[in-house]
Amino acid sequence: MREIKFRAWHRGQKRLYDVLKLDFRNANIVFAPHQEPIGLFVAGMAQCDLEQYIGIKDNKGREIYESDIIHYKAGTIDLIASVGWCGLNLCWALNPEADNESYHTLHACLSNDYEVIGNIHENPELLKEV
Repeated sequence: MREIKFRAWHRGQKRLYDVLKLDFRNANIVFAPHQEPIGLFVAGMAQCDLEQYIGIKDNKGREIYESDIIHYKAGTIDLIASVGWCGLNLCWALNPEADNESYHTLHACLSNDYEVIGNIHENPELLKEV
């Protein structure tokens, strides 16, 4: 079974946090900052962008989350793109907002070809270089 995990980008603080609990009744997220032992933190869901772990790790063992920026290189393909949900084919994909011919479905069996190089919040310039 796939592990269900989330992280959150706090728009006001401009920081990523590991989500510990989702409180839908009160519309809050309980989280702790990445690599900072300052205790629990609570924020409203409206202040954050919630991002799901897609169940795949990259070639360095890093978990891949929605909104990560991936470098994918295999054969003749050399692509830098963001991770998102492709509603058309109901799958996680690189460049999911593109038409059918230019998005790439993410597969666990190809994870050695993926490398997380950033995310759309902290490194948007990586997508502009493409």
